[in-house]
Amino acid sequence: MIKNIAQIILLLTLLLITGCQQQASQDQLLVEDAEEWVNAQDYDKAKSNLQKAVELNPRNLKAYVLLGDVYYFQSNVIMFRMQVLNLVFKFGKRLRWASAKELDLATPTEEVMLAGMGYYQKALDLIKAGVTDPVVEDSYLNYELGWGYLAMDDVENAKKYFQDSIKNGQDRWDVKSANVYIWYKEQKSIDQRNQEILEKAKKDLLEKKEKKRKK
Repeated sequence: MIKNIAQIILLLTLLLITGCQQQASQDQLLVEDAEEWVNAQDYDKAKSNLQKAVELNPRNLKAYVLLGDVYYFQSNVIMFRMQVLNLVFKFGKRLRWASAKELDLATPTEEVMLAGMGYYQKALDLIKAGVTDPVVEDSYLNYELGWGYLAMDDVENAKKYFQDSIKNGQDRWDVKSANVYIWYKEQKSIDQRNQEILEKAKKDLLEKKEKKRKK
């Protein structure tokens, strides 16, 4: 009797382990299929697979990263990034004097972009919680989040995440290029504020002159 119970427990344990392995392999297969859909630029099918994968395994780090990638591709963030890097490569620190046409950048779809940023942040949180994947680095996630914040004109957060992406001493030309564009944005903001101050001073002076004339 005891022997039979022991055999039943052993069998149930084996079934449980096998079930977990099948579940784990299933979410991994979904991610692998999603990678093929991403390469084929069929982002809707990729998203469907990846969302199923994280439902099966909420700690599937790679699935969250790929979801971030897919949403970024669909929101124009990648195009925005390419245009910024091209501008910096072309104009360097003379970027602020580029023509208006040259600064007509792709505008990311904010709602879709924010969804992508949310998935990157989830992946980053998993890494901080100790989850690892041989092909996922936190420097990549910080880098992509930096671009998201830059696309929203949130310069302070963009700088923070770009800095976090090179904390391990990586010499990244793309981060240096992004920092040149950030410098341009900051200078443009200063110029705009100075222009507003000048316009206000002119307006105040005209109002004073008009008051004196009426007296």
